[in-house]
Amino acid sequence: AIVESWQPGTAGMSALASLLLGRENRWGRLAVTMYRSTFVEEQALIQYSQTKPPGRTYKYYTLPVIFPFGAGMGYHMAGATCKLVPPHHQTYQVQCKVTHLSGPTGDEVVQLYHVPPSGLIVDHPLPIKRLIGFERIRLPAESMPVSVNFNLTTEDFRLTDKAGGQSLYPGNHTLSIWLGHGAPAN
Repeated sequence: AIVESWQPGTAGMSALASLLLGRENRWGRLAVTMYRSTFVEEQALIQYSQTKPPGRTYKYYTLPVIFPFGAGMGYHMAGATCKLVPPHHQTYQVQCKVTHLSGPTGDEVVQLYHVPPSGLIVDHPLPIKRLIGFERIRLPAESMPVSVNFNLTTEDFRLTDKAGGQSLYPGNHTLSIWLGHGAPAN
């Protein structure tokens, strides 16, 4: 296992020891993308554009990575099923039921991503996906599923346009839920 604990401070070592010894199960998720070692050959480090191929960050990088943004695990496994409630006055709700599958009680981080419509023809780069919401929950072992709801409006589907403003592009926008391990949830 790899544990990233950037600048945990004086109390952080006690917290980290509790995690590593299994007394706690409250792991976080990766706030950066961990690239392969070949990244320095793919992208000049003095080139700061996020969108110039092969891109930078989880929003634009198109090649395989070691660990993606948002990845992370605990001592348990969880699954989620989600549904989109039909819009009401341009307000949307994503309702998820997160289920404990195995292991001890622990925290889970439910991540909601927006994927722009495919096939859009625009004169500027669009992100592959972008995080638009997340929720940390406590997931007791052997319990009923925990509900997580995300409330959205059409503003959440707007993307940065060429002029630096926000535009709502036509097409089917996709929402994806991810728990930080394995494949996206249903």
